[in-house]
Amino acid sequence: MENKSVFQFKSYKVILSHLEIKEFSNKIGQDINIEMGVSHKKDNKNIFITLETTIKDNVENLFINVKLVGLFNCENCDEIEENNFININGPAILFPYMRAHISSLTSMANIPTLVLPTINFVARGSNK
Repeated sequence: MENKSVFQFKSYKVILSHLEIKEFSNKIGQDINIEMGVSHKKDNKNIFITLETTIKDNVENLFINVKLVGLFNCENCDEIEENNFININGPAILFPYMRAHISSLTSMANIPTLVLPTINFVARGSNK
């Protein structure tokens, strides 16, 4: 019987949450630019995937930077499976937490609630 790879999502933590509004305005959050980055590090069977999102508006009045780290466990993974997980599956698992955090953060700041658009991580991962 062949051993199958096993990935487990253990937990996540928001390690940075920054919202800055430079000027009180009714146009906060309009014409925004969203950038997202993914990085990782390994420690034995643990994989730590970091998802970082930066949001700016075109008039540089709004700045949001959120970074969260997910802890995953990988047993019996080959290099191809691990790379796919790091670039596609892991970020796709973490993204809803990022999305919810940013929506909550903007809502609690009493500015228009930002809901990040969905992302196709398969297409994004194939560009790596």
